[in-house]
Amino acid sequence: MDFVISRMLRSPRLARWTGAGGVLSAVAVISGMSQGRLAEEQAEGGLGGTALIIGLGGALCIGLLLMAYGLARREMRGRELAEGRQNKMAAQLNTSVERQLKERAAKRNQRADALLEEISRRVEAEAVLREKVERLGRLAAFVESSPDAIIGKSLEGIITSWNPAAERLFGYTSAEAVGQPMTFLVVPDRIEEEARILDQVRAGESVEHFETVRQRKDGGRIDVSVSISPVRDAFGKIIGASSIARDISEEKQVLATLERMRAELEQRVAERTASLAAAEAAARSQTQLLETVFDAMGEGMVMVDGAGRITFANRRMSTLFGFEHNELLGQSIELLLPERSRGSHTQLRAGFMARPVTRPMGAARGLVGRRKDGSEVLLEIALNPVTIQKEPFVLASIIDVTERQRAEEALRRLAAIVESSDDAIIGTTLEGIITSWNPAATRLLGYRSDEIIGRPIALLIPADRVEEEAQVLGRIQRGQRVANFEAGRHCKDGRLIDMAITISPIVDASGRVAGASMIARDITDRKKAAERISASLREKDALLREIHHRVKNNMQVVSSLLQLQSAHLHDPKLLEPFKDCQDRIRTMALIHEKLYRTEGLAQIDFKEYLESLTDMLLRAHSKGPFIRRQLNLEPVALSIDLAIPVGLIANELISNSLKHAFNGRQKGVVRVALTRPNQDELRLAVSDDGQGLPENFLQSTSLGVRLVRILTGQINGRMEYKSENGAEFAIVFSTTGANVK
Repeated sequence: MDFVISRMLRSPRLARWTGAGGVLSAVAVISGMSQGRLAEEQAEGGLGGTALIIGLGGALCIGLLLMAYGLARREMRGRELAEGRQNKMAAQLNTSVERQLKERAAKRNQRADALLEEISRRVEAEAVLREKVERLGRLAAFVESSPDAIIGKSLEGIITSWNPAAERLFGYTSAEAVGQPMTFLVVPDRIEEEARILDQVRAGESVEHFETVRQRKDGGRIDVSVSISPVRDAFGKIIGASSIARDISEEKQVLATLERMRAELEQRVAERTASLAAAEAAARSQTQLLETVFDAMGEGMVMVDGAGRITFANRRMSTLFGFEHNELLGQSIELLLPERSRGSHTQLRAGFMARPVTRPMGAARGLVGRRKDGSEVLLEIALNPVTIQKEPFVLASIIDVTERQRAEEALRRLAAIVESSDDAIIGTTLEGIITSWNPAATRLLGYRSDEIIGRPIALLIPADRVEEEAQVLGRIQRGQRVANFEAGRHCKDGRLIDMAITISPIVDASGRVAGASMIARDITDRKKAAERISASLREKDALLREIHHRVKNNMQVVSSLLQLQSAHLHDPKLLEPFKDCQDRIRTMALIHEKLYRTEGLAQIDFKEYLESLTDMLLRAHSKGPFIRRQLNLEPVALSIDLAIPVGLIANELISNSLKHAFNGRQKGVVRVALTRPNQDELRLAVSDDGQGLPENFLQSTSLGVRLVRILTGQINGRMEYKSENGAEFAIVFSTTGANVK
């Protein structure tokens, strides 16, 4: 049996069998081998070994069949798992592809929406620009065709503009009036009115409907109603005044008529009140609903009945005009108008009620409203006629356009400034392409705007400065401002001129840097003038040094003459004044010597000066070996106007200590201090450890004391002194030369 099994295991055919096919093949081989062996044993005459082999072969065949079945099941399960994984991977791949397709479609839609929004925004911006241009034209036409005299004047009262209505009202032509003082229209007994009005304008106040008397060219007097308002520039600074004058002679008659009509109208309203009470009760619930809706709106909403009375006003009306809600209801709509407009508005309102037509927002511009505090506001109004219970009403939508008008006015002023500026003002893109070019740029650089707009700014830049321009544009793109750098620029005729240039970023409404604005000024003449001034200053510097040197030499000559003269004097009383004069002359000469040797010529190092002066006086009084000095000096620079009187004071105080403090003593200390008690003052103190001051030294008539008093007064200083353990005398004075008398 061992032989059979080992033979089967070593069989090369069994080594190649795999899977179910291999097992079946093994069974067939073993069966064949068993039959062959049985035939052999029968031929040999024995069956014992064969039966055993047959039994083993059968058992082996069964085992191999079971093994083949298990291998087949495992192979089928592996295929099923592989197919499951492939199906799962395919589903995931389909999901990923669908998601990517959806994301790409969404991005394309977003880009398309953004493009449509940008196109719409540009179309709206162009429409707004056209509307602003038209509005400017209408405003100019309004001023020219206004029935009221509209006069512009400076803060000094000089007339700067004069419209046709002013010519008709006062009789003067524009050429006759412009440049004249406003007072030439004022009657003599009202001259003070104009000064008071100008004071109010300078304080930012408006003068509303001021009734007064003015004088015409023919000498006649007229009653006028005047409104004066401050005119401000783009920065809010008051630069002038606008005066609107109207002849109110007829208006007063109209007001009387209107008052009579108002009384009659009030009578009618009173008669109608009773009949409307029932209707008001029925409409109250609907009114409350409408009020809730209208209060939520951003526009002012007001309803006016046929008699011009306000029957409804939303909260925005209270905010817009400053009235409480209950202050508006029942009032005439003319309450919200300036007095000058109320008379004409009553007639206009009556005409509208007779032929009511819907008027959209913006159809009528330049309408002015009046707030509760008397201030005026520019309005746009839409009118919608409605009928309620067979009664005519008008529902008006009102918006405040004051800020918009101010912005437009600021734009107009800015455009005027750019056009009239003496400096070249040039706009460019961030790529350096020129987009705007003012007249001053044409005058300075020679190119017309139609020649240069659309071309690169590098056309004006010298070849050796092109990289510098790229750096500047880089800083502009980062939102930085490049101020006052000097550079050369090419003109159209080839000349190179020196310019001072400031470049600022232009930021759009979203805060993004959209371009650059360059302001350039020709400084060629200024640089030449600066060179001439510099040369002149160098010449004057040399001249001043020579003057100080000669003054110092002359003083030394005077001092030497005094020295020679004093050599012939033997009386100590006569000799002492000579020595004092020498000290004073040497003190002033020392200042001129220091100025001659200093760098700036305008100021002197007073610390160094006091050190030199103290040493000089110690030597002059032969006290050097015996009297010690102690200096506490802060570094201070003084002008010559201040240095001379302070130096003379120091000379008198130090000389006084050296002459009188140490009588009968061989040793002593003189202290000189220059300190700064506060930011604006200096304190010069001279003290010693000598015998102190006499009690009546201030009443002394000596020249030294008188000089100290006079010089202290010249510099607006004050004197301080004390006599404890010696003497101390000090002066405190301002550090500014402006205080020198």
